[in-house]
Amino acid sequence: MAKGELVTLWPSGKYARLMLIWISTQVTRAQDSNNHTIPLPQSLRQLMRDLHISRDPRGTDYRLFREQLQAISSLHINITDDLSTDTEEMYETQTITMATKTKIGWTYSPGDEGHINGYITLTDETWDKMKKSVPLDDEVLEVLVQAYRGHGQLIDIYMWLSLRIYGLNHSSRMQTSVITWKQLEAQFGGSFHERKEFTRSFKSALEKVAAIWPGLHYEIIDKEGIVLKRSRQSVTPKRKPSNTQ
Repeated sequence: MAKGELVTLWPSGKYARLMLIWISTQVTRAQDSNNHTIPLPQSLRQLMRDLHISRDPRGTDYRLFREQLQAISSLHINITDDLSTDTEEMYETQTITMATKTKIGWTYSPGDEGHINGYITLTDETWDKMKKSVPLDDEVLEVLVQAYRGHGQLIDIYMWLSLRIYGLNHSSRMQTSVITWKQLEAQFGGSFHERKEFTRSFKSALEKVAAIWPGLHYEIIDKEGIVLKRSRQSVTPKRKPSNTQ
């Protein structure tokens, strides 16, 4: 920071999740694949509208949005897998970097909210991965934000379901094997102390997502986990215009 202190920022909460979705959407809509820069909206109010947050910005919003955009764009993670066996020791590390350069800022002056040439320039790898993103339904996201106040777990589960159903529909299988509660807890249950508490919350979240995704088919096996079945995607990708006359 300006005075020399170090600040640790982690992407967290609904703002971080919605911003990642927003950035991914801008990538898929981009016409120029050679320029990996995403311009920020002209005002914080516009960005909030894009994220389905309807109220006018408050002073704390500027700080929260700036911090979460900084946390996302500065994201740099090393993921190491332990591949060791009884006979040898082996580790494999993958590095994930979100962006190469960013500029983030809004003025606090009422009636003068123009962004200060804000942008996020993504790495080639991030851009390529986001270009292949599984489509999400904007209306489903809006309901999750407005009706359920954008609970982070609901957004996570909706994105996870979209990815799993997309993969299932493009496979030869009609349904998944049982996805155990232990597997689900490892992925979504970091904030729960007991598995019973987690399974109750996950079932409730699954019901809420299914209520606004009528084509979703699944089965809950109480003491084991869940089974996902072939389903209609929550959103149908638009066809690319044909070049034929």
